Amino acid sequence: GMSPNRISVLSIIFAIAGGIVVFEKKIFAGLIIFMLSFLLDHCDGNVARAWDKLGIARSPANRQKGGLLECLNTNISLFTFFTSLGYYLFVVFNRVEYLLIAFTVFGARMIARSYVTQEYLAFKGDYENESDKWSFSENYKKSFFSRLKFFLKEHLFSSTFCYVIYLVAF
Repeated sequence: GMSPNRISVLSIIFAIAGGIVVFEKKIFAGLIIFMLSFLLDHCDGNVARAWDKLGIARSPANRQKGGLLECLNTNISLFTFFTSLGYYLFVVFNRVEYLLIAFTVFGARMIARSYVTQEYLAFKGDYENESDKWSFSENYKKSFFSRLKFFLKEHLFSSTFCYVIYLVAF
C-alpha cells in the first residue's frame, strides 16, 4: 500500500502539475488536477491515522518527515494555485492587478496560517512526552475567550475565505 508520506509527495506533484497546466492556459484541466491534489492532501492524514489505529509502526523520523511534507505540500499548493490563477487572469484580461492580488492573497494566507499554527501550539501546550500533554478537553474548558480567538482566527483566514475574497476581487 501507499504510505502517508508517499501520498503527500504525490499530492505535491499534482499541485505543481496543476499550476503548470493553468500556466499553459488550460484552466479547467488545471483546476481538476488541483482538486486531485487537494483530495490526496486529505488522504495522507487519514491514512496516517488509520495506520496508527491498526498499529502499523512508523518511526519518529517518518512521523517528522510526514509533518514536514504536510507543511511543504500546503505551501506549494497555495503558491501554485494563487499564482497560476493570477497569471491566467493576467494573460486573459491583460491586467497586472490580478498578479498583485494573487500574491497578496497568498501572502495573507501564509501569515494567517503561521499565526493559527502558533496559536494552536500555544493552546494545546508544547510537550515532550505523553505524560506532559494536557488533554484537549481540559484545554478546551480553560478559557472561552482563547477558544473564541482561536476559532475566529482559524476560520476568518481559512482557505475558503481567501478563495472567496480572491474571486470577489476578480
